[in-house]
Amino acid sequence: RNGLDPARASILEGDASVVPAGQFDLILANLNRNLLIDHAAFLAERLAPGGTLLVSGFFDLDGPRIVQNFSVHALQHQRTWEADHWLCQQYTRDR
Repeated sequence: RNGLDPARASILEGDASVVPAGQFDLILANLNRNLLIDHAAFLAERLAPGGTLLVSGFFDLDGPRIVQNFSVHALQHQRTWEADHWLCQQYTRDR
């Protein structure tokens, strides 16, 4: 329906244990602030060089803390979207 090849994409629900080994070009994570901070290293390790990480599920007041924490793990903040005090942020990992 949307042109996405199911052989190239998987949608997983659960904790980090359900994520298969390897690195991914795109990761979408809808987690609260505490879980994002707790899993920042894991997300950075799983994001392929040149990949994109989109995170959401946290409030605007938490945005700077997420950016700071993710930068420690070599994730570069690219953009932030806000709607009704909820944020979505885009990160990349250098090649």
